[in-house]
Parts: sequence; C-alpha cells; structure tokens
Amino acid sequence: GDPNWYDGAYHSPYYKETHKAWRARCRKFVEEHIMPNVSEWEVNKAIPKDAYIKCYEAGLLPVVVGPHSGAFDLVPAEAPQDLDYFHELIFVDE
Repeated sequence: GDPNWYDGAYHSPYYKETHKAWRARCRKFVEEHIMPNVSEWEVNKAIPKDAYIKCYEAGLLPVVVGPHSGAFDLVPAEAPQDLDYFHELIFVDE
C-alpha cells in the first residue's frame, strides 16, 4: 500500500501539492509504460533503451540524478515546481 502521507491520513509540512502532482505524473507513467512490460524485461534481464527514452520524453528522467544536478537545464523537460529531494524519492518509490 501507499505510505500514509499519500492519502491524507497524516499531514506532513514537507509533502506539498507539488509532490502529489509529481507522484501522480510518475505513477501514470509507470502504469502505462513500465507495468505492462516488466515481466518481459525480467525474462530478458534487460530494460530496453526505448523505456529510458520514453521516461526522458515524459520529463521524468532528470530527477534520477537529483534536484541540484542541473539536469533539467540540459534537457527540454520541465522540472516539478520547487524541485527537492522528495521529488527524487517519489520517482524512485513509484
């Protein structure tokens, strides 16, 4: 299940609306592009390059290298508002 701060049962002053929107964006990508393929990738023991390209095109990949890396300055992707380490954690969690 989801952590309690995802469903509003626990209020965190650090988990903001930008985090909720980012989580929804990441989860949508995972449900559409990752979950349908994960069994095949497990059998092949590899994730195809196309999966990374789709992640990049969705504007998610720069978060992998962290909010202070400047990665969003290098690619045509919009960083989440007030990008911080929680956005990176959400990406990894999803």
